Formats: sequence, C-alpha cells, structure tokens
Amino acid sequence: MKQSFLLILLFLFIAVPALQAQTITKVDPDSAMQGESLTVSITGQNTIFAQGSDVTNNVWFAQGSNTINATTVTVYSATSLNADFDIPLSAETGWWDVSVFQVGDQGIVTLMDGFRIKPGAQPIIKVNPDSAMQGESLTVSITGQNTTFAQGSDVTNSVWFAQRSNTINASSVTVYSATSLSADFEIPIWAGTGLWDVSVEQVDNSGIVTLENGFRIIPFAEPVIVSVVPDSAYQGESLNVTITGENTHF
Repeated sequence: MKQSFLLILLFLFIAVPALQAQTITKVDPDSAMQGESLTVSITGQNTIFAQGSDVTNNVWFAQGSNTINATTVTVYSATSLNADFDIPLSAETGWWDVSVFQVGDQGIVTLMDGFRIKPGAQPIIKVNPDSAMQGESLTVSITGQNTTFAQGSDVTNSVWFAQRSNTINASSVTVYSATSLSADFEIPIWAGTGLWDVSVEQVDNSGIVTLENGFRIIPFAEPVIVSVVPDSAYQGESLNVTITGENTHF
C-alpha cells in the first residue's frame, strides 16, 4: 500500500511540469535621448507575445505614474517583437520599466529598470549671426540637432525671438532640411536689449525647440564716418580714399 502511494506521488511529479517563469531577457537598444524616435527589440523567455487588435497599447515604458506607449508593434514570435517609440522631449530622465501585455490572457511581463532615458541634446545648436542692433534687419541661420524643421502654411509665425513676454516673429522663413533653416528678422528700434531665446515650432506637431539666451540685441548706435584717409587732394588728382565708419553697414 505504501509502495503504491509512493508510485502515485512519483507519477504526479513527473506528469505535472513545474511552471516556467515568463521574463523579458533583453531590450535592444536599452537607452535613448529625450525627443528621440527609435525601434526597440524586446526578447522574452517562456513568453507568449502575439499580435492583437490593440497591440500598440500592449508595450510600454513606465516610471512611477508616467507611461510611454509604443506607436507600432511587430510581433515575430512568442518570444520576439519590435516596438517603435517616440520619446517625448518632456520625458523624465533615468530608468524606466519595460512591460509587455501578452494578449492571450497570459498577463504582463516586466523588466524593471530595463530602459534608460538620457537628457536630450540641445535641439538648436547654432544661431548665426547671434546678435543684432535695435532697428537692424538681418537673415539668421538656425541649425538644429534631431529636429524636424519643415515648411508649413504659417511658417513665419513658427520662428521667433522671445524675451519674457515680448516676441519678435520672423518676417520670412526658408527651410532647407529637417535641421537647417534661415529666417529674416526686422529688429524693432524699441526691442529690449540683452539676451533673447530663439524658438522654432516644428510644424509636424513635434513641438517647440528653444535655445535659451541664443540671440543678443545690442543698443542702437547712430552710424557715423570716423575717418577719411587721405582727407585732401589737388585739383585733377586721382587717388584711393579709405573711409572708416562706426555702426555703419557699407
């Protein structure tokens, strides 16, 4: 009787396999900058990834109560998928959990601290020239990094200088690429002197990028001629004259 009981226990132990843990084993790449768009490959173990009707909401990053959902998801197998993410410029830096909701009612698998968001590079990296006088008209070249500049129907209102509540909009804008544009400005004679922020609203709904204190307006100075060399000549003489000005635009 005792032997029969032992045989039954042995049979049950063999017939019912131990439950295997479902885990995320790899996230590649495992980091991105604020404002970056990227495709992330997620590999699982003993998972049941499957394409679902709302699978884009089934892959996400989480940090506290904040979440970033994948924009698109492609499932290759029960243990492999790719997810596209647009990391907001406003996303908190640091470590985020990576989660996948298995659509076959298998629950959520999570890799704690599986993805890192790093500070974004300054989106506007160059403004040339970076200063002008009150009352001056000029063309300013703006260079971005990881930006999406694009020509729009109202692009002239999409590039501006700002100093507290005061703004100076570009009068015309020419976009050369996603990271390069030029903007024409007419600096009012009343414009406040000092440093102004430079902002570009990316017209494909990618938000506003700003270079703080990126442009300086200097006080207006009356243009004058300060020297003429030589300052005399004989009647009938031919000569070269050098004229030097101050605050002029020869």
